[in-house]
Formats: sequence, C-alpha cells, structure tokens
Amino acid sequence: MARKYAYLLSILPGFVNAQEDSTTVKYFETYDQKVSLELFLLRKENTFTLDYRDEDIQLEMRPNSRTTLNLGASYDVIAFSFGYAPNFLEENKAVKDPSKMYSFELKLFPKRLMQHFEFYYQKGMTLEVMDTHASTYVGGMKTLKIGGSTSYRFNPNYSFKAMAMQNERQIKSAGTFAPGISYYYTELDGNGDADIDGKFYFVDIAFFPAYYYNWVIARHVQVMGGIATGAGLTFSHDEGTSTTALLVQGQLLLGLGYNSDSWFGGLNARVQVSSHNSGEGVDVGDALGYFTLFGGYRFDAPEFLKSRMQKAKELLQKKEDPGKNKK
Repeated sequence: MARKYAYLLSILPGFVNAQEDSTTVKYFETYDQKVSLELFLLRKENTFTLDYRDEDIQLEMRPNSRTTLNLGASYDVIAFSFGYAPNFLEENKAVKDPSKMYSFELKLFPKRLMQHFEFYYQKGMTLEVMDTHASTYVGGMKTLKIGGSTSYRFNPNYSFKAMAMQNERQIKSAGTFAPGISYYYTELDGNGDADIDGKFYFVDIAFFPAYYYNWVIARHVQVMGGIATGAGLTFSHDEGTSTTALLVQGQLLLGLGYNSDSWFGGLNARVQVSSHNSGEGVDVGDALGYFTLFGGYRFDAPEFLKSRMQKAKELLQKKEDPGKNKK
C-alpha cells in the first residue's frame, strides 16, 4: 500500500505540470505596440434585386464602379480604412455620367468584442430585367449603406484581429462561437433621374449566431473561415408607405494569408445576403460581396502615439472602476 501511495505522489507533480502547460499554451502573437499599414484592392459590390411578384418581373440593380483602392491602418485595438474608385477602374467607361464609389470602415477590438462600422456610397447603377437583355444605365441613381455589427467571441484563444491580419498572428489553430447583432441603414435614391425617381430606404436589425476558425497550416500561413445565419426585422419606407417585415440574413467568409512579425498579405472573400418583403408585392434582395487582395507592413509605434493610447486606457480604467483609485 505504501508503495502505491509513493508511486502516486511521484507522478502527481508531472500531472500538475502537464495541466499547467496545457493552460499556458500560446495561441496567438500580439503586436499591439506596432502600427500596421496596408494597401489593398477591394472589389465590393452592393447589388439589389427587386422581385415584383404580381408582374412576375425581377429587376437587378448593380453598380458601375465595383473596385476601390484602399489604405488601412491599425494600432492596438483600433483599425480603419478608406477607399475610393478611380475612373480607370470603372466597369463601363463608355457612359457619359461618371460613377462614384467611396467606402470607410472602422473596427474596434475591446477585450472579446469586435465592433465593426462601415459607410458605403455608390453612384451610377445599371438596371437590368433578369432573364432578358433589356438594361439601362442610370447615372444619377445613388445608394448609401451605413451600419455595422457587434460580435462576442466565446473562445479567448481565438483572435478576431488575426482573422483580418490586424496586429495579431494566430500561431495555433483555434475557432470560436461568436454570436452578434447587425444593424444597417440602406437608401436607394433615383436623384431626380428621368428613368427612375423617388427614394426608398430600409433599416435592418438582425441577430446572428456565427462560427469562425483560424487554421494555421504553416508557421506564417493561415486559412480563415466563418459562417453566420440570422434573422431579424426590416423597417422599409417607399413612396409614403412604411412596412415592417421578417428579415433573413446569411454570411460566408473565406481567406488565405501570410502573417509575419513585419510583413503580411493575402486575400479575403466575404458574401452577405439579406432578403425581406418591402410590401406592395415586392421582395427585396440585398447582396453585399467583398473580394480583397492586400499587403502590408508593421513598424514600431511612435512614442507620442503610445503615450496617447496609454492615457486613453487609463481614463477608461478609471471610468470602469471609479473607486479603485480612492484612498
């Protein structure tokens, strides 16, 4: 009996050390003290499908400019980018009225949250009756999309920032369940054009369960993937008529990237589809597609930026725990 106890005591320290090692495995590398700059081409297309059920007609509206040049930057918990579509990237250069496209994105990564905001404006749309060759270009038509999403990751070993190559690198594969809520305002404006006039807008609010995974296939190479499906409500307004209807959403993400301590790059593809009824016998499909080719470089943040960020964190800490510094 004594020998059995002695044996158990001899293997216990090794078991404890094994448990400690398993809980201290490093899953991602953080570069919060570096600034990341990236240049990327973004093919971003917000198309709309109007399904007139009574007339059995489907009308598709798609933008003339679809590819933008973008510049992005990230530091610590903040990342943002700005993009525009130069004339030489227009899909249809023969039109007289030049099209326009602008985009702005902001991402925040406080603790386990990912907060995403975006602004997207496009002018110049091609209207086409589906299953026919009938189409027309409406140069004055504009669309505007403002909104974003808030997501929470359950697995602390998964990195949201590594998914976007922003100041973190996943070094051990990990995935997470990450539910969230999305909220968007979308506006379609004929802008007084002779072919199509009037303004139509809708507000979408949806809850979506999602799952994301970063698969490390080599030391500095990873595959990123994610899927989300959700439902909610849409509030639409068209020519004085307001409607509330069920909203169904789906999103798919896939990417491949190289991520080292300094250089990073890769490609990402994402599709987000929404479908809802706008009343008056019309179903509206809103599809937003992204394809990104990007490359960037990280460098040490300047001292003034480090100081500003540290002061901001200290201020937030005081607001979160006002009694901590009281004597």
